Amino acid sequence: MRLADQWAGPIEGTEAYISLFTLNNKRAGAYLADGADIATLVLGKRVGDELDLRPTEGTSVTATIDGDTVTGTVEFDGAEYPFTAEESTGDGGWYRGRKRIDGATVAAGFIVLEDGTYRGAIREDDEVVATPDFDPDDLTLDLPDGGTIKVLPVAAFVKKEQRLA
Repeated sequence: MRLADQWAGPIEGTEAYISLFTLNNKRAGAYLADGADIATLVLGKRVGDELDLRPTEGTSVTATIDGDTVTGTVEFDGAEYPFTAEESTGDGGWYRGRKRIDGATVAAGFIVLEDGTYRGAIREDDEVVATPDFDPDDLTLDLPDGGTIKVLPVAAFVKKEQRLA
C-alpha cells in the first residue's frame, strides 16, 4: 500500500482543516482537525474522480477531484460544511504518528497548508489530550505524560506502517 495523491485545505464556516488522500489500492480517506476538539480520520473509497468517505456513524465526506483541486462537503455535528483543498506539496499535507502506551492507542495528526498554517492534535483512544505547536522540521512531539511521539508525512507513515489507522 502506498499514498497516491494528497490535498489539503480549510473547511468553510469552521476553524478546521481537511487533508484528503488516495491510496494505490483505490481506498481513500480524510483527516480533519481544528487544533482544539476535532481530530478525526474518515476512511472510504475512490471511484473515478469521486471520494465517498462514509463510516457507519459520525463524520462523512463527499468530494470530487478535479486535477490539483478537490471540492466537497464534510458532514459533522449535524451540519454540512463545504471545502476546497489544493494538492499538497513541499511541507504541506497530513503528518501522522501512532503508538501504544499502557494499552491505549496514542495518535498524533497535523495538517499543514501550503502557507504554513496548521491544525492538529494528539489523541489517546477517542479523546484529544493535547494540541501542541507543530513544526515540520521537528517531527518529535511531547506527550502530556512526559513521553514523545514521532510523526511522519503520511506517505512515509503508510510506507512504514502499511496502514493508516
